[in-house]
Amino acid sequence: MHSCRSVSVEKFEQMVLGMALSYASLFRQITEEMQEVFPNDRLEHLRSFYSPWVEHSLFLDALCLEKEFRGKGVGSELMSLRKKKPKKKRYVVWGLIAFNDNTNAQRPYQRHGFDLVQTIELGLIDSSPNKDGRLLMQCGVDQ
Repeated sequence: MHSCRSVSVEKFEQMVLGMALSYASLFRQITEEMQEVFPNDRLEHLRSFYSPWVEHSLFLDALCLEKEFRGKGVGSELMSLRKKKPKKKRYVVWGLIAFNDNTNAQRPYQRHGFDLVQTIELGLIDSSPNKDGRLLMQCGVDQ
């Protein structure tokens, strides 16, 4: 569970334009609660998604924008707001996971200095429409 301190929200008047959720990467793991819910064979499949992470980083878990505000700088503003947090907590690296086949989402991350760390293949458990796996990306907080 994450607190409101983990989220930045960009709004105009009374309308939410987008939000970004980030937290310390050490919280991105298979939890005891997950171990109680999922059978071991399912957990083994989930490990391929939860195992890759950038050590000692702040993990950008979600960056969501209303469709009509994409490409207008809202995402950049949200990432700038979230980048202030790691400096206060002495994190030096950002990490995130993006869909491998969603190049529209990757471009803003690349503009903000994110580089590929590894490709994550999810195989049979991947039920999303994005079938080409995920990309683990990182960048320094000063980029």
